[in-house]
Amino acid sequence: MIPVVMAGGFGTRIRPLSANRPKPMLPIVNRPILERVLAHLASFGMREAMLLTYYDPEKIKGAFGDGARLGMRLHYCNGDQDFGTAGAVALGADQLPADEYLVLSGDVVCDFPLDALLAAHREADATATIGLTRVTNPLQFGIVITDGELRVRRFLEKPTWGEVFSDTVNTGIYVLRADALARVPRGEPFDFSRDLFPRLLAADARLFGHVMRGYWRDIGDPESYLAAHRDFFDGSLRLVPPGELRQISGKPLWIEDGAEVDPSAEVRGTVVIGPRCRIGAGVRLEDVVLGPDTVIEARAELRRTVAWEEVLVGEGARIESAVLGARVQARAGTVVEKGAVVADDTVLGEEVRVKEGVKIWPAKVVEDHAVVYSNLVYAERWRTSAFEEGAVTGLTNLELTPEVAARLGAAYGTLLQPGSTILTVRDDHPASRMLRRAFVGGMSSTGVNVVDLGVLPVPVMRHKLEGFGEVGGVSFQQVQLVRGMTSIRFFDDHGLDISTSFAKSVERIFLREEFRRAQHQEIGVIFEHPRLVDFYAESFLKALAVEPIRAQRTRVVVDYAHSAAVVVLPRLLSELGCDVVTLNAHTGGVHEALLASEIALARGRLAKIVASLEADIGVWLHPSCERMVLADRNQRLWADLDLAALMVAAVCAADLPPGEVVLPAYAPSTFAATLAAAGHQVRETLSAPRALTEASRQKGVLFASAGEGDFIFPGLHHAPDALFALGKLLELLARAGRPLAELAKSAPAVPVAQATVPCPMERKGEVMRRFAEGVQGQNASYLEGIKVAVDGGWILLRPDRVSPALHLHAESNSAETAGKLLRSHRDEVQRLVRSA
Repeated sequence: MIPVVMAGGFGTRIRPLSANRPKPMLPIVNRPILERVLAHLASFGMREAMLLTYYDPEKIKGAFGDGARLGMRLHYCNGDQDFGTAGAVALGADQLPADEYLVLSGDVVCDFPLDALLAAHREADATATIGLTRVTNPLQFGIVITDGELRVRRFLEKPTWGEVFSDTVNTGIYVLRADALARVPRGEPFDFSRDLFPRLLAADARLFGHVMRGYWRDIGDPESYLAAHRDFFDGSLRLVPPGELRQISGKPLWIEDGAEVDPSAEVRGTVVIGPRCRIGAGVRLEDVVLGPDTVIEARAELRRTVAWEEVLVGEGARIESAVLGARVQARAGTVVEKGAVVADDTVLGEEVRVKEGVKIWPAKVVEDHAVVYSNLVYAERWRTSAFEEGAVTGLTNLELTPEVAARLGAAYGTLLQPGSTILTVRDDHPASRMLRRAFVGGMSSTGVNVVDLGVLPVPVMRHKLEGFGEVGGVSFQQVQLVRGMTSIRFFDDHGLDISTSFAKSVERIFLREEFRRAQHQEIGVIFEHPRLVDFYAESFLKALAVEPIRAQRTRVVVDYAHSAAVVVLPRLLSELGCDVVTLNAHTGGVHEALLASEIALARGRLAKIVASLEADIGVWLHPSCERMVLADRNQRLWADLDLAALMVAAVCAADLPPGEVVLPAYAPSTFAATLAAAGHQVRETLSAPRALTEASRQKGVLFASAGEGDFIFPGLHHAPDALFALGKLLELLARAGRPLAELAKSAPAVPVAQATVPCPMERKGEVMRRFAEGVQGQNASYLEGIKVAVDGGWILLRPDRVSPALHLHAESNSAETAGKLLRSHRDEVQRLVRSA
């Protein structure tokens, strides 16, 4: 058996710490991570290993040589290109043949019992065994589900919360037989999780998992680097520091040769002092690791901090829970706050304050008395969290300020080609206008042009993006149900919500402030597009059978909710021959976001007006113009899944050619039965907006919906569009020759119940895993959460994609029995949350 250690990563996410050294060479308690990994192997009697290098290999070879210093024999395999994880391991295995291989990452700190992993692999006669562990937040890892024999049945790489079905994750530690690596093609990128393991599953090879207990941390970013040291200080990471244990004024500390500590220095907690360090009078150290040749001058205070080699901390300086890179100077009176990272060769002048969480790249000079909020600028630190489904949302002028919007625009523009063009739309609120202007300024600074569409529905912009020319779009809108929050939402060049990976790229550039700055003559230009509404209206009408709709002379009551739909929908309904009564169509002035009570009141009022006027149909438009609620003349409101049922009935009554309707996993089975009777079928997909839009692009799709009042009809474009959904419904009613009130009688039943259970984000994975264990052996699916068939229906538990909550859905023979089924399982889920 040969251990193979992957040590070739660029360490992009952990910058600026990895700016001047490979990530495996970052010190953990004054020794490189890779050295800790090799020492762990040696503790199990493994005296030979293969190191796979790629980025900056000479620094690794220079540090370890042939391995004699560690009592090991080391071999090196340096790739000349990125072959992926499995491809790189296969390349190393070709160089050092063996019957089986133990694969580890050179940037992970762990104390797992590797002998137990090897024994489990051999006992199972496995082709490959994946080392597993359990974590509170599985989003950054591959999650794995095994059967009762620990045979792997399913896994998913880096899921969203909506896809999580367990808290058991892939540690990146594998045992592989040589015949497993024989399946890896040579000379091309090939990954374990994306390529090799799915092939092994497809071939029904013996792929097993082995859950390991102990300490394990992937050192993937600066926060996890600091967290590993906090674990060392707290005792959960058990490492023997270099040097010897001594006492200073009765306080123990670890100290290496040549270090000098003034007797008046105060030492608390766990303190590690590297060789040739000098600690001055009155210094206070609590939970600190100091690298070689570091100098701490009089009365300085360091707490829960890591300093690398040759650092200078001046008199009276105070460093709290931070990382100081090699040769950093923090001069007298400087304060570095919690979570800050100051990279190699940076000089902080006297009485500088580095604010919480700020990261400073190498070789920067900060003048005396400066306050560093973010990479040497004085703008407020961005306090919103990551993108949530393609949008950044925050409190206006507190979290989303004009400064933040400008930086966000610059970050987004940096990822686009200079000279390219994007579209922007907004609602009529002054806050949306303010943030859009600031954002456009940041965009223009990167050399990207902007077409300002002004106040316009989001679907109109998304329709234009499905054409050609622009590379993306951004909308600025007030968040409904709360007051004082604005959402900045991003779309790609096909009108889809931007992907998770692209959103993370924007966020990384934003946080690092690595903006592209255009030359004076290349700054972006702002345009207008006065005929875009005409373009949308023309396409809208071409996509419908207009004459049959006109013949119906439908009477429609529209509550615009002061949305931008008033710019375009009246013209379209006029072209369709509708007799229209409008409500809340005024867009001037300041219209605040609608609260839940106000929305309920508006919908109830709409239903009464439709009945009193004996109108054919009433529609309440969500301010985004992507969702709607209908009312019929019987004063019934049709929303969410009920509205989806109504649309299913309309499709079936219209006698359309066979097609597919795209729905989420929690749609009732009555929809599929009704559609099947009319020659159609259901395709299930994730409820996430991007997943729905992508599924709607498949051939033969009639419509797609998440059951939240949203409808995608591919005849116009592949985005939720309440305006076109209304037009399409009018066409279906005309084809069927039936009014809405009559059609409603044939809508399939919705015998479902739903409840939301609060659950802290860090407990979601464990709760989902324990729920899955409780239903093991039953008929279950894992498209979105865990859906289990029960007598007469099903139960579905799925994590909320954004919020700290779980959603529980149930279907049975009736809504009443579905409610009983839901309540029995809700109690169980609540118990799992409490005990997690």
